Amino acid sequence: MQVNCQSCGYPQQQGMMNCPQCGTQFPMTNQQMPQQPMMNQQMGMQQQNAFGQMPQQQVQGVQWGFVVLGFLIPIVGVILYFVWNKERPETAKACGIAGLIGWVLGFLFIMNM
Repeated sequence: MQVNCQSCGYPQQQGMMNCPQCGTQFPMTNQQMPQQPMMNQQMGMQQQNAFGQMPQQQVQGVQWGFVVLGFLIPIVGVILYFVWNKERPETAKACGIAGLIGWVLGFLFIMNM
């Protein structure tokens, strides 16, 4: 069964959401309703929002790559400590400690030369 646009009379083809002639949005029928996101929710999978972005997740545990970076470049470790102190306290503490250790070892290394 062919349905026409209510505004301009352009024939609506299956799967069209907007009229290509005038831009009027077609009402969704049961056939056009997406079934996949509901299935993803039931399976515990995350779905994308309207902008195609995944919802942000809270990072659990220490991210060791940042700790190593904080050790190798001590100022980065201290900056990460102050930036992530509230959001990621475990990673912030580890980065801060690594930054301080990096500074102490760097200072000792320079003094021994």
